[in-house]
Amino acid sequence: MAPPLKHSVSSSSSSSMSSSSSRTMSSSVPCSVCKTRYAISAERCSKCNEMLPDASAKLTLLLKRAKVANANGFSVDVSIECGCEAIYAMTDATCTDPDCGDDLPDDAEKLRILARRLDMATGAM
Repeated sequence: MAPPLKHSVSSSSSSSMSSSSSRTMSSSVPCSVCKTRYAISAERCSKCNEMLPDASAKLTLLLKRAKVANANGFSVDVSIECGCEAIYAMTDATCTDPDCGDDLPDDAEKLRILARRLDMATGAM
């Protein structure tokens, strides 16, 4: 009987996997045109000047990353709190408490909050 095969991972493969993993768990994203990584708050790519997605699209992306991070053992809070202390999903726009009814933060503010939470939870600051 032949001995079991051992899978070895070269140091370059290993570092590229962890590098890819850390990118997935951070709030920075690549430009779709030139692949330069940019801060989630940027409006244009600093290298090619391409217009970047709007806050709503970036929020959707970060919510997906937070879901992956949470599935991998991190703890990223994906809720938003109203001034009346009711807790809502990041995608909600208005407090549904009948005594309140306030607007929740806009997508740009939710994006800023979630990016900070994701970076803090994953150590990607």
